[in-house]
Amino acid sequence: MAGESIILTKLSGLKREPKGQALIEFSLILIVLLTMIFTIVESGRLFQGWLAVQNATRAAGRYAITGQFEKDCLNEFPPCLDPRVDSIEAEARRTVAGVPVDPTVLVGQPSSLAVEVWGQDEDGVWYPDYAGEAGQNVRIRVTYYMPIVTPLLQPIVEMVPLVGQMVAVNEDFDQFSTSQVNYDPPTTGDVGGPLVVPEANLVITKTVTSPDVVPGDPPSIFTTNNVKFDIEVRNIGPFDAEGVTITDLLPDNFKYVSYTATRNAQCDEPQDPPQVLSEINCLLPDLAGEAGTANEKVVYLSFTAQTPLAPVFETITNTVTVSMDPTAVDPVLGNNISSAGLELIPHVNLIVSKSDSVDPAIVGEPFTYQINVSNPGPNTAESVVVTDRMPQDFTFQSYGISTGTCTEPDPTDPNDRDLICSIGDLAASDSAVVMVFGIPEVEGSIENNAWATSPTHEDNPTNNSASETTQVKVVANLEVTKSGPSQVDFGEDIDYVLNVTNNGPSPADNITVIDELPVIGGNPAVSYQSSSSGCTPAPSDEVHCPISTLAANASTQLTITVQAIQPGDAVNRVTVSSTALDPDTTNNSSAASTFIRAKADLGVEKTVAGLAMIGEALEFTIDVTNYGPSPAPGIIVQDSLDPNVVLDEDTMSVSGCDDWYLSGSDIFCEIDYLNLNATATVNLTVRVQSNINVGGASELENNVSVKLGGIDPNSGNDTDSVSTNLVFPARLSISKTGPAKAEVGSTYTYQLQVSNQGPVNATNVVVEDVLPPLVNFISASPINCSDGNGKVICNFAELAAGDPPIDIQILVEANQVGIANNSATVTADQFDPEMSDNASSWQTDIFPPSADLSLDFDPESTLISVPRNWHFNLRYLVTNLGPSTAENVVLTITTDIPFNKADEHPPCIKVNNAGDATFVC
Repeated sequence: MAGESIILTKLSGLKREPKGQALIEFSLILIVLLTMIFTIVESGRLFQGWLAVQNATRAAGRYAITGQFEKDCLNEFPPCLDPRVDSIEAEARRTVAGVPVDPTVLVGQPSSLAVEVWGQDEDGVWYPDYAGEAGQNVRIRVTYYMPIVTPLLQPIVEMVPLVGQMVAVNEDFDQFSTSQVNYDPPTTGDVGGPLVVPEANLVITKTVTSPDVVPGDPPSIFTTNNVKFDIEVRNIGPFDAEGVTITDLLPDNFKYVSYTATRNAQCDEPQDPPQVLSEINCLLPDLAGEAGTANEKVVYLSFTAQTPLAPVFETITNTVTVSMDPTAVDPVLGNNISSAGLELIPHVNLIVSKSDSVDPAIVGEPFTYQINVSNPGPNTAESVVVTDRMPQDFTFQSYGISTGTCTEPDPTDPNDRDLICSIGDLAASDSAVVMVFGIPEVEGSIENNAWATSPTHEDNPTNNSASETTQVKVVANLEVTKSGPSQVDFGEDIDYVLNVTNNGPSPADNITVIDELPVIGGNPAVSYQSSSSGCTPAPSDEVHCPISTLAANASTQLTITVQAIQPGDAVNRVTVSSTALDPDTTNNSSAASTFIRAKADLGVEKTVAGLAMIGEALEFTIDVTNYGPSPAPGIIVQDSLDPNVVLDEDTMSVSGCDDWYLSGSDIFCEIDYLNLNATATVNLTVRVQSNINVGGASELENNVSVKLGGIDPNSGNDTDSVSTNLVFPARLSISKTGPAKAEVGSTYTYQLQVSNQGPVNATNVVVEDVLPPLVNFISASPINCSDGNGKVICNFAELAAGDPPIDIQILVEANQVGIANNSATVTADQFDPEMSDNASSWQTDIFPPSADLSLDFDPESTLISVPRNWHFNLRYLVTNLGPSTAENVVLTITTDIPFNKADEHPPCIKVNNAGDATFVC
């Protein structure tokens, strides 16, 4: 265990130092002898003091039962409350002679004396500071706080309370005072038997228990841990003990944490533990005497406290005392106090960490290890030693330390690789730093180990050491440069020259030079042709050139030849590397830029779609073709437009260009790239001026040219032009209306309107209306119109653009039943861009004539009844509501009236003579 290991360490130290061991043994014997002597002396003093207290208690009791007192205290100021109690206290103080009482100190302090008097009234009720009525009980307790004078015992206990108490019965006195000056108690004569003093022997014991406590004599515990003190208070009688209290005097700087108790014992504790307390007071329940049960005779308590931060090994003592009310006297005061010793063991948690100045390290270059040792505490770590075991192939140079000194390894002993540093004491929360300076000598991996030790107990040995592994590299500062021509033409060869230099300090092995051939637009810009010996082409358009070794400060040159196969800016990059550590990688790459001029035969063709009508859009198509031999980057197409077209970006439309812009009357179209044998089509839409005078310009001319950012071996096809005649249109339209229905024989009119929306005037305007065969021409207006075999033709010399429409009316007669479809057209000398509205038609439904007949019965001819063979009239009204004349009208009359004859108007024929009669008129 921790305590045992510490003892072993001490003993082993004593073995190595025999003189020191003898001195320690003599000191221990001397301390033991002195302790025994002082204990005997103090025991005699305590016994003498106890006898004096018991005598004073009995003298005060004998004085009290007589009822006498001295009334002098009533004349003092302030007067005493009860001269009888005051006289009893004076008697006790007088008879306690033999022990040193200091009247200037407070009760409870060393050398103080306390006299307490209780008495019963006539009803037997107890009162403090009262000597009792005649025939009732009086209780007296004298307590003397005897100081400890032995130096060895004073740190353990400062004083011991000596208590004497008794209970007696007052006589049947009637005197009130006596003038005796010498305070001698009066002769009481026979008081009815011997004085009975109840006794209760309280015994208190205290032990140390806790999971963190190491058993021993005394037990030990690490500082700042919690410790539990178990207390047992027992009454071994014979009388009951009332008002039992205990006082636990905690050692200095102990923090009270909590308590537990049986039988509802109550202790005064701070509001917010843990707190540093000097003592803990507890009120215990009454402890029964001989008549009580075992449980009623004892109380168990436990106090938990936090130990302080002891700087060194320290043994402390915790003392507890017990006392009770003076209802009984404790015959043995020596067992009213109990102490428990405890050794406080300081402990620490040393933490070691380690780091290197650089990883990887460089062979032959200065290198540093840093060792950090810290102590989070809680105590000071004594005599801390840090040992650093340096690796093989590492040359030690010097060290640095924040505190303490170091012993360097023996340079003549190749096996001595330890740097031993004595830090000294390391306080809690402090740290120390050790720096180790040296040089690694061989390439590879080196490991350095460091650890810290201290005789102070270590809580966590696992973090007392640390190691650091570092890779050591050879260093060679490689440098590569590259050069090439600034410009070549497509198809020419390019020679790239590479210079590789080793700036040292060490030779460089396994060098790899990688040349990345340029790419333009995702396509290879060059084609590998040849290179220096040892270089070979590799996938991903690379050329690899291995160099087995290159001495320090040496150089070598490589040449790579390629052919330019892609026009544009070709950037060639090269990198160099090796297995050695390169301290400066900024010079490990280089680049050369070569502009490859294109060589392409560009041809341009231009066409126009549609007619060049004034005020209308006109579309041109430009085709640019690359006939090779190289792709063509940076193409510029320049289109020079006729001044009779509108050139503004709001009305223009350009497509097929990567970018375009307008400059004066020219449109510039940029085509970034055109592959071999590919054609780029540019569509250009413009608008012809609308204010061109007829008779002026008759055609539009457009010119185009193409340029290449390189060499064009054939400039004969770099331009083209196209011409188109100007068209002056007249936008004519015709509309026609008429009736939806017409009756055979009726006449109706067709309405025609002819308009010219321009932009020019229409001349020789001709309107033709082909009449359907179901109608006959009657007339037409205006006079410009005439009929010829069912076709009406109207001639107008001119219809100006924007003038009101021409109105034409054609009157016809419907002569046949059917659907009459009539169409009319309009034409002129000018071009009409929209022919869909140059014709119009109308449909009329021609129906036959009709007459609407109605028949009504004349009310005047209606008879209710007539005699047989009488004459009567039946009258009917037949009406034609039109619209046409009704021919061959027939009226048929049928009646159930039997008669033989009728006079009809108009004449009617009777067609049935039997029964009912039917007439047809």
